[in-house]
Amino acid sequence: MFQQPDLFRTLLDQSTDAIEIVDPETLRLLDVNQTACVQLGYSREEMLSMSLFDLGPNLNENSHARVEQQLRKSGFAMFETERRRKDGSTFPVEVNYRKVQRERMYGVALARDITARKRAEEALRVAQTELAHVTRVLAIGELVTSIAHEVNQPLTAILTTSNVVLREMQGRLPNLEEVREAVTEIADDALRIKDIISRIRTLVKKDFSNRVELNVNYVIREAALVVSHEAARHDVHVRLDLGINLPAIVGDRVQLQQVIINLAMNGIDAMRADIGRARELVIKSANYGEGVLIQVQDTGIGLNTDQVERVFESFFTTKPQGIGMGLSIGRSIVESHGGRLWAEPVSRGAIFQITLPAAPSGQSDTP
Repeated sequence: MFQQPDLFRTLLDQSTDAIEIVDPETLRLLDVNQTACVQLGYSREEMLSMSLFDLGPNLNENSHARVEQQLRKSGFAMFETERRRKDGSTFPVEVNYRKVQRERMYGVALARDITARKRAEEALRVAQTELAHVTRVLAIGELVTSIAHEVNQPLTAILTTSNVVLREMQGRLPNLEEVREAVTEIADDALRIKDIISRIRTLVKKDFSNRVELNVNYVIREAALVVSHEAARHDVHVRLDLGINLPAIVGDRVQLQQVIINLAMNGIDAMRADIGRARELVIKSANYGEGVLIQVQDTGIGLNTDQVERVFESFFTTKPQGIGMGLSIGRSIVESHGGRLWAEPVSRGAIFQITLPAAPSGQSDTP
């Protein structure tokens, strides 16, 4: 190839990268290809009177020393820098520099114009910044929706119970025992709201300090007690079918109760339209592999095959007044506990199932 200088020069000039052959000691240009001349706006004769120091605004003795250090370590140096055109403008380049021994030592630099790549990288950076902003906005919106959803049930209970108290107090002979029970329920619901907000703050801070070993059956019983008033209002019978010798789990009691309460309330809502049929909500616990299974089953309108997975999507709801966040949040909570939440259609109604891993201690609970 070196015996065909005209062909070699033609191939050299056809390269899309600037090729610069230099004296490795002084960095003076000994030869350049046509691409280098076009990129920089100089004639070949002009460039042969210059050095790399004239072309690189960032090239100095210190940067040259770093390049030499890379050469000694790996035999070549690759780095990003800038080239200055004849009109004074600059553009980014990626340089691959190495030394070649012939009758003497030469330095060979291949400089690739990376302006398009840098623009693409900047566009990507801007897009990522905008996406991060949108993600933060959506996260804030989802958090606000989550709070609204979680506190809606106890607030509704407080409003309902308060009306009971007001009606009772307006009578000539108020039943003080009933008033006392109603006020107690209001206080309990207020504490639930306090616990919910505390758990949401904990979730935002990714603090798992409230996760302790739990008896699943106790968690279910407490959740069932919360929904019992709403169930009675809609003539729904709540039946518990709790397993024995279940392993303990590790979790946040309030978060897991909120999931069960939400599933139960959804079941009660699904049975409101049932007229003339028995309404039953069954909450069941059982052993499941290396953990426990919780089932919440209703005898309501049920789910079709298309809805089985979609009900867990954010903002998808089958209820006219629903906001479509409860099941999405519930699945996130269960998955954060290392478990799984899914739905299955049955011949009558729907069944939601939760699996949770056993605590590392392996200790068993009693119902």
